[in-house]
Amino acid sequence: PDSRRFVLASGSAKSWLAGPGEARIWDAVTAAPVTPPLPHSGAVENVLFSPDGRRLLTVERSLEPAGETRARVWNAETGEPLTPALIGLASRRFDRFSPDGQRVITVTTGVNPPEDQIEVRVWDATTGETVHPAQVYAGVWAYDLSHDGQRLLVELNEGVRPGPFLVWDVRTGQPISPRWRPREQILGGGFSPDSSRIIVTARKSLQVWDTASGTPLSAPVKHRNQIRQVRFSADSQRVISTSVDETARVLDAALGELVCPPLLHDFAAHSGSFTCLSTYSMD
Repeated sequence: PDSRRFVLASGSAKSWLAGPGEARIWDAVTAAPVTPPLPHSGAVENVLFSPDGRRLLTVERSLEPAGETRARVWNAETGEPLTPALIGLASRRFDRFSPDGQRVITVTTGVNPPEDQIEVRVWDATTGETVHPAQVYAGVWAYDLSHDGQRLLVELNEGVRPGPFLVWDVRTGQPISPRWRPREQILGGGFSPDSSRIIVTARKSLQVWDTASGTPLSAPVKHRNQIRQVRFSADSQRVISTSVDETARVLDAALGELVCPPLLHDFAAHSGSFTCLSTYSMD
């Protein structure tokens, strides 16, 4: 978070059967390694620093048992493991630290569940123990977990898509926003860093919604072709979208309106960023 270090991880979700992977933390100024390699039995799929930069969460797709997802918390200064493997995870969706770095929140699909079932667990980041029993919810799809790990954007499965969307309290599983139903099938959705807004994305359009009221802040902003990536600025005031239509578009997140003409490219625009950002990818 302070830009002093970065982490590199090996392996990918598409090649986890190839063998073990590793992660390693490096100094961003000197490019010298800060820690020894952090060994994993499978490919490392995700890495995440705690808000204070003192801990690192890694998520791997293990070889035995085949396909199981495991997470672990490491000391980001020494590379020593702080927890045993956080097991009981299968098809992982989201991982977050709590704002104080003392908890890890994971949202997964559980072990061999229906597609529309999710499991929420909160772990102690120093012991690896679950803080309270896992919460399992059926009939929902999860789209994003807020940066503080307190809110979950979900779509309810009512037999017809798009179903109604709403924001859940992660701890209680109770709705904290009204239901709202987009007009188009939603392919992606994400919270702003301050959780006050949600950006939802269809194949060729995006729209900013107010989290508390569940109401759109504007009409959908349209691209001429498939959207590749959507990002919030760190202050939650701007959104940038990139598209195969060879443009990028910058929106005022409060108004949901373009702040400048489309940014033209000679080729498909696959990614774009602010100097500090929050992101989710349409991939």
